[in-house]
Amino acid sequence: MRKITPVPRRVARAGHISQRPRRWQLQDAKARFSEVFAKALDDGPQIVTRRNKQAVVILAEDDFKKLKHSWKTPSLVEAFLAMPKVPGFTIPERDRDDMVPLDRPVFD
Repeated sequence: MRKITPVPRRVARAGHISQRPRRWQLQDAKARFSEVFAKALDDGPQIVTRRNKQAVVILAEDDFKKLKHSWKTPSLVEAFLAMPKVPGFTIPERDRDDMVPLDRPVFD
């Protein structure tokens, strides 16, 4: 029988996150937390499962920061400006008569 050598999970280049994280059952991860912690630093993200379903991912802080910076949520104005333009559509002008003057309470 041929002996299979394990393939390294993380390529030795800076900033690379593993394509195939190791999976740990919750009870194993609790019992061997130091090992899970070290593997997250050395080999990349470690998946912890509960009842055979993915529950959490343990991730090195550097990898987390890289992901966090890629999550930038656009502001409402940026989202509106990024919307596709519809040819021929213009925003109608507001009728100045319907506006409430600043010196008058809105709800009388």
